[in-house]
Amino acid sequence: MMTRQEAEAIYEAGKETVVRVLLDMDRRIHALEQRIEELQAQVQTLQEQVAKDSQSIRAADSGSVRQIAKA
Repeated sequence: MMTRQEAEAIYEAGKETVVRVLLDMDRRIHALEQRIEELQAQVQTLQEQVAKDSQSIRAADSGSVRQIAKA
């Protein structure tokens, strides 16, 4: 995290330095936003897979209970 002193040093370094730092920060922010979107999609996929697996397990357990009841 940038300190106030570091920010002021960038400002004092002049326009070109400020523009360069801002563009670099913008690139980083954009890359992080893309990564967040990717991770959100992965989480969604995993949540759907867990829900599907849970349904399969419940169905299998239900079948086992029926088999025991018939015996």
